[in-house]
Amino acid sequence: MEQELKQKIHKSMMELLTACGYPSNLNNDQIIEKLPNLWKKLEGEGLLTTLVARGFNYRHFVEIALQSKTSVEAREQMEAFFRGRR
Repeated sequence: MEQELKQKIHKSMMELLTACGYPSNLNNDQIIEKLPNLWKKLEGEGLLTTLVARGFNYRHFVEIALQSKTSVEAREQMEAFFRGRR
């Protein structure tokens, strides 16, 4: 994905999540619940046009988000484990 488009998508997603209380009042599960709204926002802003033309769809979007959530949670668990070992 082109870096400029990636930055625009990230900025747009962060706007919605911040308005919903991210980071202090929004956990990982709540972010996943916001995926339909995030997709609609990005679509409405025309940020998904080129990606959809290349075959990207909502299912891919959800899969990426779930993979990211799993990665973040694993990292948090590892950090907690190693903090507890000191």
